[in-house]
Amino acid sequence: MPNREEQTHPLAVGVPLYTLGTPHTHSFCLSLYLRGGSIHESAERSGVTHFIEHLIFRSINRRLDGKLYETLDRLGLAVEGVTYRELTQLSITGAPQHFDAAVGILSLALAPLSLSMDDFLTERSRIKAEIREEGEKTSLDYFTDRTLFGDDAPTSRPITGWASGLSRMSRAFVYAEKERLCSKENLFFYLTGAFPEDAPATLDAATRTYSLPSDARRESIVPVPDAFFHRDATVAVKGSDKTLVRLSFDVDTARYTDASLTLLYDVLFGDGEESFFHRAMSEGSGLLYSFRGVLDAYRNVGVIGVTYEIAPRLLEKSLSLALGAIARAKTEAAGALPFVRAPYTDNAAFLLDDGAALNFNRAYETKILSLPYATVASRAAAYASVTGEALCRMAKEIFRAENATLTLKGRALDTQKLRALLIQGLEDPTP
Repeated sequence: MPNREEQTHPLAVGVPLYTLGTPHTHSFCLSLYLRGGSIHESAERSGVTHFIEHLIFRSINRRLDGKLYETLDRLGLAVEGVTYRELTQLSITGAPQHFDAAVGILSLALAPLSLSMDDFLTERSRIKAEIREEGEKTSLDYFTDRTLFGDDAPTSRPITGWASGLSRMSRAFVYAEKERLCSKENLFFYLTGAFPEDAPATLDAATRTYSLPSDARRESIVPVPDAFFHRDATVAVKGSDKTLVRLSFDVDTARYTDASLTLLYDVLFGDGEESFFHRAMSEGSGLLYSFRGVLDAYRNVGVIGVTYEIAPRLLEKSLSLALGAIARAKTEAAGALPFVRAPYTDNAAFLLDDGAALNFNRAYETKILSLPYATVASRAAAYASVTGEALCRMAKEIFRAENATLTLKGRALDTQKLRALLIQGLEDPTP
């Protein structure tokens, strides 16, 4: 595997540019990362980072006299903005010959917002429509997050915020929040793919005139409620005409490596045909066609689990089968390891073929989560070093009643009976 090294280029504006070139490819991906998102927001600021992400592109378009999207189409460039719970990514991709133009566009994200009141109100209306259409407040995930972390914890708030909260955000307030978000400590660029040799100098020249504030560095660490690791098989129900199930388990992410936790997740809840949950719930019984695994990991804690929809009359059977799949992991994860490891080891270099995927992977894993992967090859080595015995031990430690929460949507559910099933299903297997 090519063992390409990441390079660091301090920019005059006071932020770093990280580069990882893959000259065998035919496109570049330049991203600006902001350490922001819902876990860094107070209740009154909920959703402001996502709002700012939208406004940045409107502001860039205004600074380019409304020609942003014409320019992108003419040069074959593509821009994208995404806000997650712990970061915002603004990226631009294209052919190497248009790199300078791409830098000229993306660097404008550092400029103060420049919007008419109509622009501001229109974008706010668009996000309110997004909130309404997604209906997150009625979702099982939202209910689960509130159950796991508390009603008003940062991890319990949606990335988009609430429509009522956005209505209270003035243009002056959002402008000030944008300046705070774009601090030297919480901003960096990452460049991957095929790009010109003078790419760092080009970006440096385009950004050096900006003046960025200083602020405390934000880390991917979330508040941990007292109930964490003391669940005692919590069962919580939200009324609904549909029956939806989510099994969640608290994880001490400081105790396990990212590679081992990911592989355990894949053994149980991954997309592969051999995952224990798929074998038990779909292939083996036909109860489900699809399900969604959950792995939310921060630097201090995380949650691993699964969610699915089921016919009410099959709820108890499905829970028994789900817990049976989890019990298998405690004794049989070692045998399943060969079926989930290859994408991270044998196929690790595939990342080097996709500049956009490489860009996000490197930025998120090494800069946000601070994982010790100096190269793609060292990442592969970390996955190769995970043993089957370690996975079995982890499964026994994680999948216990003390860490377990069962959240459901449905009607007339017997919570005491479900809790008894949960406790029984999580008892340690007989040696």
